[in-house]
Amino acid sequence: MWTLTTVSAVENVLNIESQTPKHIDLPSDTAWGPDKWNPDYRVNRKESLDTGTSPCKSTCPAHISIPGYIKLASQGRYKEALEMIKKDNPFPAVCGRICPALCESECTRGDLDAPVAIDDVKKFLAELDLSEDSRFIPEIKKDFDKKIAIVGAGPAGL
Repeated sequence: MWTLTTVSAVENVLNIESQTPKHIDLPSDTAWGPDKWNPDYRVNRKESLDTGTSPCKSTCPAHISIPGYIKLASQGRYKEALEMIKKDNPFPAVCGRICPALCESECTRGDLDAPVAIDDVKKFLAELDLSEDSRFIPEIKKDFDKKIAIVGAGPAGL
């Protein structure tokens, strides 16, 4: 049988009050104004997250794990490298050709000799995938069961 002291002891052990979720304002609940953005973002931006995200990944518009797929490709694990790319970008063949390769200008290897040819590696991996009999198709993350329209035929629309 549970007594009041037993319940209090269990609550203290579990620390139930500290586990209750705190209210977080959603974008729809917040008025958008100049206090919500950084006007100096181009010159005063944080290149690396506290978790150690590299400058090339921070610069990539698709936020692909560039160091990860470069490492896999250097080990000859091309299929795994392609899977890593397609996790965030399902069209590496297209983006490998039209991407402005902002990541290469931020590559820290350029401080030593020359930046890694990141875009060429992505293009190479995409070509391997295109030449295969069966291509790697990434798993669908969410199925909304609705029809949508895509405005624009460029990479942003894709």
